Amino acid sequence: MHNVRVHKVFSVNTIETKEMALEACWTQGDNWAEVVQARIMYVHDLPAAEATHHQCFSINFRTKKQVH
Repeated sequence: MHNVRVHKVFSVNTIETKEMALEACWTQGDNWAEVVQARIMYVHDLPAAEATHHQCFSINFRTKKQVH
């Protein structure tokens, strides 16, 4: 049997999520931040676009930790 981790996926529910993510991108300034910024920069309303995020990746991105 494969050892597969299932990551919790959550809907983006607030407009402020985009601003918080962009602030984290500007603070980090690394390649990962550039990828995240490029994906969300031109989406005006993430909740209306039905955007989602993986909880563990969101935590890892914001904190620079490796939460699994």
